[in-house]
Amino acid sequence: MDRTTKLLQTFLRLTQSIKKSNPLLLLCLGLIPLCLVLWRLEEKNLELHALTTQIERLEQKSLSSNHAKATRDHLWDQAKKSDPLYLPHVLESLPLLTPELLRVQALARQYPANSSLQERLSFLQGDKNRIRFSQQAERRGPSFQETEFKMQSAVQMNEDDLKNFLTSIEEGKDRPLLFVKDFELKRVKEKSDEMVYNLQAELIKRMP
Repeated sequence: MDRTTKLLQTFLRLTQSIKKSNPLLLLCLGLIPLCLVLWRLEEKNLELHALTTQIERLEQKSLSSNHAKATRDHLWDQAKKSDPLYLPHVLESLPLLTPELLRVQALARQYPANSSLQERLSFLQGDKNRIRFSQQAERRGPSFQETEFKMQSAVQMNEDDLKNFLTSIEEGKDRPLLFVKDFELKRVKEKSDEMVYNLQAELIKRMP
C-alpha cells in the first residue's frame, strides 16, 4: 500500500470519527475550502479594481495632457495672429476715471475760479493719468521673442477701469501672450459711489 493511499485512508477514518463525535466541526472543516476560494476571489477582485483605477488615472492624465497641449497650441496660434502694437493700441488707449472727469468738468465750469477743481481737471484730462509703457528688456528664444514693459508712472483708476485693464491683458481680442510680472495696487480715496486706486504694473509680452 503506497503512502498516498495510506494518507487518504487516514483522512477518511478521521472524517468518520469527527462525523460521529462532532458533526458541527465536520461542517466547519468542509467550509474551509469554500472560504479559501472566496478569499482568493476577493483578492483577485481587489487587484482588478486597483488595475482599473490605475488605467482610469492614466487615461485622465492623458486627456488632461492633451487638453493642456490643445490650449497651448490655441493660445500660440492666437499669438501668431496678434497685434504687435497691442499695448499702445489697446492698453494705453483705455480711458480712466471717466465718471469723475465728467463731474469735475461740470463743477469746473460752474466754479472756474476754484484752483483745486482746475488742477484736478488738468490731471484727469492731461497725460499725467494716461497708461504709458516703456520697454525694459528683450529676450529671444529659439521660437519666440519676449519683451518686458513697465508703466512709465503710476496711474489712478476706479474699479471698472481696473477690470477693463485686467480683461484686456487676459482676454483682449488680437492680444499677444501677456503675463503680469509686477502689480502694485494702492487705494487712494473712497467716495460714496467710487473707489480710486493707484496702479503700477510691469508686463511681459511673448510673441512667436
